[in-house]
Amino acid sequence: MKALLLLILSAQLAWGSAYQSLRDAYYQAAQSEEGMEVFQEEIDKWQQEDVLKSGYEAMYFFLKAKYSWNPYAKLSYFYDGKDLLEEAIESDQDNLELRFLRLAIQDNLPEILNYNQEIEADRTFLNQHIGACADQDLKQRIEEYLNAVTANLK
Repeated sequence: MKALLLLILSAQLAWGSAYQSLRDAYYQAAQSEEGMEVFQEEIDKWQQEDVLKSGYEAMYFFLKAKYSWNPYAKLSYFYDGKDLLEEAIESDQDNLELRFLRLAIQDNLPEILNYNQEIEADRTFLNQHIGACADQDLKQRIEEYLNAVTANLK
């Protein structure tokens, strides 16, 4: 019985650390275009097809839009990211990380793109559910983001 518990715990820790490296790569890519290759490699390492992988693939498209110089490509990448993220959220509406990703994108996009309808709903959802988040890395990132946004609103 102890061996089974240890196996489950170690699998959860490995899974959490894999997400942490994916998050780190995303943050790095969001700061500079040079991080895009590492971010793509982290996404490609992910063997399991799940909604969270789809969410980070969506973020990759948003970042491609950010760094593209071609206006047509920018819009194309934006819509690809938007569609992929919305599909992921639709399939798991209670996923804290997906809602966090959408909030971060919608908070930072120009209003002309008209992708800002869920800002308040996502912010409320995150504030209501952050206490139940078992993933300490994710919890810390969300809390830091929400605190920074709140400080900027004052």
